[in-house]
Amino acid sequence: MKKQDKQLIISTFVIGMVTGGYLYVIGFVPTAVTLEESLTNLDPDYVIVAEEYGGCETDGACAAFQLRSDGQLRFSAGGNSELLETEITPSQLEEVNSAIRETNFVTASELVEPVSCPSFGAGNDLLYEITAGDQQFSLDTCGTRFSTESAFAQAMSSIWQVFDEE
Repeated sequence: MKKQDKQLIISTFVIGMVTGGYLYVIGFVPTAVTLEESLTNLDPDYVIVAEEYGGCETDGACAAFQLRSDGQLRFSAGGNSELLETEITPSQLEEVNSAIRETNFVTASELVEPVSCPSFGAGNDLLYEITAGDQQFSLDTCGTRFSTESAFAQAMSSIWQVFDEE
């Protein structure tokens, strides 16, 4: 190998490293930072719409609720039941806000191929639509990466319990 060939290989490698570093700093890093900010800086004025689906559809008794960031809760037990309005407790609201802050909605809303879901039989699944400003996320207990063991799912569970109290 000639000296000229070695210089060509080394200069190609150095130019490639410099170009790759430049593209990383200019292209990837700002995108990752923007995505991270959008997850942690969710608009404080959010609306969560939750709906049951699956086995409850056979008798028309699928429950649903809408929760606003100020704690206003509107819900229906399904079928021909009347729409009820109430407020959640301040501790429940803080639990929801805390869960929202720690939930990665982008990951949780990624679609997956469901293997087995309660709604495939006579059971029910839950769909959550979270809207905050111009951001919208769909979390489904069947078909997305949303975990029923997550902090968000636990916070929503306490909201579903309001149905039993009313």
